[in-house]
Amino acid sequence: MPVASPPVAPQPTDAAAPLPAHLPAGLYPELKRRVRRAGLLKPQPRYYAAKMVLTAGLAVPAAVVLLHSGHPWWQLATALYLGAVFAQFGFLGHDVGHHQVVRSGRLCTALELLFGNTCVGVSSSWWMAKHNRHHSRPNRTGQDPDITLPVLAFSIGRARAMNRAQQLVVRRQHVLFPVLLLLEGVVLRFSSIQYLVMERGRRWLLEVTLIALHLGLYGWLIFSQLGFYPGIAFVVVHQMAFGGYMGAVFAPNHKGMPVIEDDSNVDFLLEQVLTSRNVHPSALVDFAFGGLNYQIEHHLFPSMPRNRLRLAQPLVEAFCVEHAIPYCQMSVPRAYRDILAHLRTVGAAAR
Repeated sequence: MPVASPPVAPQPTDAAAPLPAHLPAGLYPELKRRVRRAGLLKPQPRYYAAKMVLTAGLAVPAAVVLLHSGHPWWQLATALYLGAVFAQFGFLGHDVGHHQVVRSGRLCTALELLFGNTCVGVSSSWWMAKHNRHHSRPNRTGQDPDITLPVLAFSIGRARAMNRAQQLVVRRQHVLFPVLLLLEGVVLRFSSIQYLVMERGRRWLLEVTLIALHLGLYGWLIFSQLGFYPGIAFVVVHQMAFGGYMGAVFAPNHKGMPVIEDDSNVDFLLEQVLTSRNVHPSALVDFAFGGLNYQIEHHLFPSMPRNRLRLAQPLVEAFCVEHAIPYCQMSVPRAYRDILAHLRTVGAAAR
């Protein structure tokens, strides 16, 4: 694996964050030509068919334990394990939405509804609308929904613009951040249902029905097997495990990286690379992160299938080194340390 160039230092400053706006014309098209010549942009339906079967198989042990074991410690372990399985279904829904499995058509829509609404209980149309806004303007204040949050600030300008009540939370956000991640699963579901009810897109009724089916079957299976109070405990642990897992995977992608607080016209390649962070790959990390540890490559080429990202990574890194573009890649512990340090620095500005 090639040696990574020095990572970009997090810049919790006002929009004065010194991001150069432009690169020589034609760099991104040239990079895309190299990636396409390597055959890395073609959909991978066979790979994903196997991945779907494998992920469905991961749910079988949880179902067996839930149906046949009444021991509370086994049920607790099952709830934690099932949180990770739900996250893997979520990764599949993410990849389908980016047209990595098939480019478009009814099969693509059916798979989005299957993995988003039916398996996870989150609106697929809401997720892609939100996620596409993030991809188009990563780490831009007021434009990226992933950093425009009511109780967290990722830049000093955002922290200082908050009201006093919000600033009280922001001052301790580096402590609260891991706790808030545990609520991510509940927030995803609530936000997606709210979106469907308020926006009422062309398939909103179908999506609401599938989410209701998910919640109904989920609740019936758990409470019929465990009873009321153990069932409540199972749901709480499971949803916290799911939210914590998803949050822990998504946090290293952009949190603590440079934030663009003005409306300047930054070069596409530069914006995607400088606001993204890769996590050092390994077989375990690639599986646990659903391929999102290759965040730079994913943002440059969102339709690139998951199993092609590891092949694109050295190509993209070499291209960045060739053109003196900082390329950030680090270990998992280092990424989390940098995120918490960044949140603490920004929180101090709210004082």
